[in-house]
Parts: sequence; structure tokens; C-alpha cells
Amino acid sequence: MSARDGRIVLTLSGPIVRKAVRAMGHFVIYIDNFGDFRWYLMDEDGHRIADATASYRSRSECEHAIKNIQRTIARAKLESPLPRVETLV
Repeated sequence: MSARDGRIVLTLSGPIVRKAVRAMGHFVIYIDNFGDFRWYLMDEDGHRIADATASYRSRSECEHAIKNIQRTIARAKLESPLPRVETLV
């Protein structure tokens, strides 16, 4: 067991494997304080760049959400609601 960001985290070496934290690429699945599953996304430098806005009752639901994100990101385009601003010097 270890404390991370104020949460208690059980590792894969612990006796309760279903509550284990496991890195999936740069996605990390963890159990929140209410016993629900959540994920966050880490960049190559170890910085957290995205968090789940929802919690999931099962690990499989959480993994399904991650797979949906991975599929969507592959097709995502950069859009900006702001007009392009050009400055003349």
C-alpha cells in the first residue's frame, strides 16, 4: 500500500488484486475514496494531463471508457472557437 495524491493505493503485490492500480500505457486506473474506478492520463514526463470526469462501478467499464478515448483521439482534430487573430507589426 502507498499514499499518492491523498488516496490510498493498493499495488499489484497486495493481497487484493481487484483493487490494484495498473498502468496501461500512460493511462492509470485507480480506486477512488468511494470504491469506484477512475483513470488519469500521464505524459512521457510523468505529468498528469487528463482525468476521468466520471467514476465507474467496475474496472471493465473504466477500461471500456479508456478504449473509447483511444479510438476518438486517433480521429480528433484541433478546433478553436476563437477566431484566428493576426497581428501586423
